[in-house]
Amino acid sequence: MKRNTIIALVVLTVLTGIYFVTRESPKRTVDSPLTLDKVDGLSRIEITPAPEKNGSDDGDSNEANEAQKQDSGTRPTLVALEKRNGAWRLTQPVESPVADDVGETIQKAFGRTIRTDDLELSPDNASDYKVDDETGVTLALYGESTSKPVHEIVVGQQMSVSGTGVERTYIRQSGRDAIYRAQVAIGDFVRQKVDEIRSQTILDLDETSIATLQIEQRDGPTIVLDKRDKSWSIGKPEVDFEADGSEIESIVGALASLNASGFAPDAKLSELGLDKPAATVTVSTGDGESTLLLGRVEGQKEPTYYVKKPDQPFRYELSTYTGKKLDARLSDIRSKTPRTFDKSGITRVEFAGEEGIVVEKGDDGNWTIARPETDKELNDSKLDKHLDTLAELRVKGFPDIEAEEAGLDRGGQKVVARTEDDTYMAIVGDEVEESDDRYVKFGDRSELFTVSKYTADKLMPSVDDLTGDSKPTRGPGKGVGQGMGKGMGKGMGKMKKMRMMKKLKQQMRRRQQGQ
Repeated sequence: MKRNTIIALVVLTVLTGIYFVTRESPKRTVDSPLTLDKVDGLSRIEITPAPEKNGSDDGDSNEANEAQKQDSGTRPTLVALEKRNGAWRLTQPVESPVADDVGETIQKAFGRTIRTDDLELSPDNASDYKVDDETGVTLALYGESTSKPVHEIVVGQQMSVSGTGVERTYIRQSGRDAIYRAQVAIGDFVRQKVDEIRSQTILDLDETSIATLQIEQRDGPTIVLDKRDKSWSIGKPEVDFEADGSEIESIVGALASLNASGFAPDAKLSELGLDKPAATVTVSTGDGESTLLLGRVEGQKEPTYYVKKPDQPFRYELSTYTGKKLDARLSDIRSKTPRTFDKSGITRVEFAGEEGIVVEKGDDGNWTIARPETDKELNDSKLDKHLDTLAELRVKGFPDIEAEEAGLDRGGQKVVARTEDDTYMAIVGDEVEESDDRYVKFGDRSELFTVSKYTADKLMPSVDDLTGDSKPTRGPGKGVGQGMGKGMGKGMGKMKKMRMMKKLKQQMRRRQQGQ
């Protein structure tokens, strides 16, 4: 090798060594994982949402979310939670109890040391991670009796770790540039809307302690229901009919575990029907009274119901099912079986209907079709369902019309059941306008009722309805009960679940108190 070449290689080697020895090493953004110690005696949490652009509107509007925005409409004010007497409570932007699961969520997010991943995340990408001052959510955690936050961090967007699918949230400490990746529970917590933090529980009473229920209707009589010896009766007004105990229990159950379906929009009381409530509902227990104002806003199909307590600003929206329970009328709590008798004593039935079917029970106890003449054999199981309907005739409504309007002034179609000692008669009239329901009355009474098509068909069978093999019988209505729509069925199912959960919680409390 030539001398000049050797010299050149030596010089290059020396220069390369000098370069690597003297150059600055690339700076790591994160030298080690960030660790934030658990805040002992965590007593206050403040969440300051990211600024909002002028004119932004996500469609949500109520007193809580509106209160989040300052007068400028660009910077929401903070959301604050405080722990009082061992329980968390929302104190800003509105004063409100928190949802049942909020305490558990706080424990999951902040009840332990906050640890992060050891990653190199460039501060230049703060806006991409949503942890800069313009897009991040500021979270401050306070200990007991501390005026300054123990930890203050900016929480950014959520991400999924490639290859594992584990969710994480970007964070950085306020006033510092380094960006970290922490557990997703922190992000889940700060990204909640106020209405997700607020409790939707309106009343939480022991159902068995409710002794009196008063419903003061704006356009109807005041109804007072009293519980004595574990059964309900109508105290006011004076009526000549029996109460429907199961319906009253349903109303009481709805009130005892009264939960909102949502929060009312930020509107005037008059727009929610609360300036002149449709009803004022008062529940009395041994410990005192709870009063609710019920607003009803008519809609194209179903009304919308809102409720508030007289001494509190919070306004809630109720499901249609629950709203109707609180908006109960006398017809709702009136017994739907105004006349019953023992079907075992029936010896002859003359059914209504075009075929004028008559069935008779022989001395041997077997039923036969006496009229019309037919070779078909009577199906006792089918007949029994028709006798059940007749003996415990369940009505649907109590129309305030004359017999002439119901097609009952001309005698109508009679159903006559005879026993050895007595005769029972029901008369079927015209169809109810815009409905398949029918008007009915009892032969010795002037009052009119309506029954469902299902019930009317049982009173007016054909020969085929009483003969042949039995087939699965469709019930009197969809969902639960006669005439109940899908919405009500769902509402009732949800309410039952909440009542069951409440009873379980009450049982657990009693067990703990007994220990």
